Amino acid sequence: MGLAERRPERSARHVPSPAQKRRVAALAGSAAGIWLLAPGAASAVAFAVGSAAFLALIVFRAAACLTPPRRPPAVASDGPLPRYTFIAPLHREAN
Repeated sequence: MGLAERRPERSARHVPSPAQKRRVAALAGSAAGIWLLAPGAASAVAFAVGSAAFLALIVFRAAACLTPPRRPPAVASDGPLPRYTFIAPLHREAN
């Protein structure tokens, strides 16, 4: 039993509906039309949206770094470690 049968809302098995495809096509066509009619304004809007998304990403990562972990990280013991390491290149890896 796969994910599509167990939790269909979390599965990517189903493709977008025709209505969703039309909406995406309309949005892309509208964006292209606006870009052709007013390239300066469209560029400014695209820059502002991209900058806002990048700023949101920075804030999210900073918040994640400043949030204390829920549990302390596990400490590995030195007991079962090997005494030597064997390194072998894969086929044509060095080329």
